[in-house]
Amino acid sequence: MTYSPGNAPKGFFRRMSDHAKSIRQDLRQSVPGHASRTIIHKIAWRFGFLFKKYGWKLVVVVVAYYLVRDTTVYVLIPYLVAKNVISR
Repeated sequence: MTYSPGNAPKGFFRRMSDHAKSIRQDLRQSVPGHASRTIIHKIAWRFGFLFKKYGWKLVVVVVAYYLVRDTTVYVLIPYLVAKNVISR
């Protein structure tokens, strides 16, 4: 089957990027009816809401984000400093 650039199926990383964007948009929305609650309750409620909406995809996005971030900070940058690619 031949696809044109406009209707090609999305790859895995593009789909995960789209999910991350929609999760960020949902995080920015206000929590209805929870104005008088504590911040811990609001965080717990929001996480429950997002997990019900996205399910395992939320877990994949969070794990992928922290995996890339931590690998860069704790492995890649120290390696490059040790190899003198990045000057101290």
